[in-house]
Parts: sequence; C-alpha cells; structure tokens
Amino acid sequence: MTSRPEQSANGKGAKSQPRELLQAVERECAAFEDVIGMLKREQDELIAKTPNGLEAIVAAKDAGIAQIERIRGERLALMQRLGVPNDGAQVERFVARHPELNRVWLRLRTFVREAQRLNGLNGKLVSMRMQFVNSRLDALRQAAGIERLYDADGRSGGASTQRRVIAAA
Repeated sequence: MTSRPEQSANGKGAKSQPRELLQAVERECAAFEDVIGMLKREQDELIAKTPNGLEAIVAAKDAGIAQIERIRGERLALMQRLGVPNDGAQVERFVARHPELNRVWLRLRTFVREAQRLNGLNGKLVSMRMQFVNSRLDALRQAAGIERLYDADGRSGGASTQRRVIAAA
C-alpha cells in the first residue's frame, strides 16, 4: 500500500506549503523581535530623566510596525492561496499538523503577546510623563499668574478665562 502525499484544502500537496508558510512566519517573528527591541529601548527612554532619543526610536518603531503589517499581509495572502481559512481555530489545526511550523507559530504568538504587553506599558509611561509635564506647566502658569486658556482636551478653561481674553481684545 503506497501512501498519498498530504493534501491541503485546495488539493495541492502540502509538502512545500508548510515550508513556504514556515519561512513567512519566521520573517514575521524576526520583524516582531526587532519591534520588541525598539519597545524596550522606548521604555528605557521613557523612564530616563531626559528622553533625548525617543523621537528616533518612535520613528524606527513605526517603520518596524509597518514592516510587520506588510509581512502579515503577505502571510495571510499565502495562507489564502494554500487554502487555509482565516479562522483562528482552523489555522491552529492546520499549524498543529506541521511540527516545525507549529513551533515557529507558537513563537510568533509569544512575540505578539510580548509586543502588546510592552506597548501597553509604554502607553502608561507616556501617560504618566504627560501628567507630570502638565502638572509642572500648571505650576509654572500659576506662579506666573497665567490662567489656562484650554484644558488637555482642547476645551476652553471657563467663562472667567473667556472674559479676560475678550476684555484684552
């Protein structure tokens, strides 16, 4: 009895399919590793007393995220060509049938979770830094006798401020 090559959902032999998909997922992992490194550097800068390199890191991180999105799009197109439905449970079943692909897929999922965690933490650090800066600006304004014309949401500071502006006009 001879065994038939494994068939995918679209009827093509699956031997080369996992290899091509494996390479795509490996590229996505590498891109995530780069972005995670940038998120860690971003975090260091946000914690630093003088975050001088933050602008360059954010620009590099944005470029890295754009690269991830491009690679992900290529991977999704490849999966569609291979007949793998864009459904989490079905993707997991397909990947589970290919041990090497499964190993790299699990790595990708770990990288995604780590990037999300670091990005969330960095967002909290940005928020904390903004609160600190705004409180210092408010203290300086108060010491100088200047009322805020607008709050952080861009709304007018109140009727008394409006009267002062109108009176000065």
